[in-house]
Amino acid sequence: MTCTTTAAITAAAALLLGAAACTTQTEHPTTESLLATDLSKDEYLAAASPEIFHGTALRKTLQRNTDQQGEVEQHWQVRVDRTFKGQASGLVTVSTLAYRTPNGSLTADGGAVLPRKGRQYVFAGHHDETENTYYPFNGETGTRLSPALTAPFGPPQGARPLHPHHIRGTQTVEGYWTTTVRQAKPGPALDD
Repeated sequence: MTCTTTAAITAAAALLLGAAACTTQTEHPTTESLLATDLSKDEYLAAASPEIFHGTALRKTLQRNTDQQGEVEQHWQVRVDRTFKGQASGLVTVSTLAYRTPNGSLTADGGAVLPRKGRQYVFAGHHDETENTYYPFNGETGTRLSPALTAPFGPPQGARPLHPHHIRGTQTVEGYWTTTVRQAKPGPALDD
């Protein structure tokens, strides 16, 4: 319902009762979806991620079991080499999840990679200011093994390869992610 001046009396009466008398509609109404967003394309990932940066894993600073059976949280000190979106700079803490296999070794979820000292990655996800920690999306989406910023890289015609570190294109890692962030667009909601 749209508020008008003739509804002023109705609005005053409703306020006395503690109820909302009217609502206003914006030109572009927003709705909040409870469904997960499709992150299958990098431009969707770039739209959904407040933080995207290229960094080098320097050392593991924490490893502890979570309250989920077999799940292990790891914190890594990462040197930010280039920020594509967000405020990451200098040395940051990145939190990742690993899972203990029946033989006791650790593995990542959904095709993801576990960080290793000295290797470079593109991290995409969120920053928790209270903990000053970056949380990449899980699976292969949020932590990606990457060549150096100036190395040739990039899938042909915007396609997302399953193993981006195997693709060598005509643009650099830096060029690819700069362009992808610039062309970011929200992905569709995933159906259950």
